[in-house]
Amino acid sequence: MPSESLESHLENVAWIALSASLLFMSISAMGNLTSRLESQSLRAAALLIKECVELSWQTGCTLKVPFLDTLGAGKLRLVVKDRAVIAIGDQTTFQVSVEAPVKDIEIVQGRTYKIARVLDNIEIEEVKP
Repeated sequence: MPSESLESHLENVAWIALSASLLFMSISAMGNLTSRLESQSLRAAALLIKECVELSWQTGCTLKVPFLDTLGAGKLRLVVKDRAVIAIGDQTTFQVSVEAPVKDIEIVQGRTYKIARVLDNIEIEEVKP
């Protein structure tokens, strides 16, 4: 009889270890998925600003660009500085260079920005509602 209870106990321990392992793998996979989703959102946001800046620089046109809350997963922040667009998320950062000379600014989700060529510089400023 004691060997049966020992076998049962070992079987329960094995199932608990397997369950814990599967739980850990699931949590890890969710973390990787979230990280990839954030990375893609950062990339898309940075490239959006880069393309708008370069379009304005090449054509001289003024653009109004909404930076939507729903653009990415989670909160992200964009900083334009030293001819680069830096997208900053909770876990990841993405940076892309810009050929045009552009004034430094921080872009916030949920607001609209005007991107315009002013003399020999690109200026980005928030459009007030």
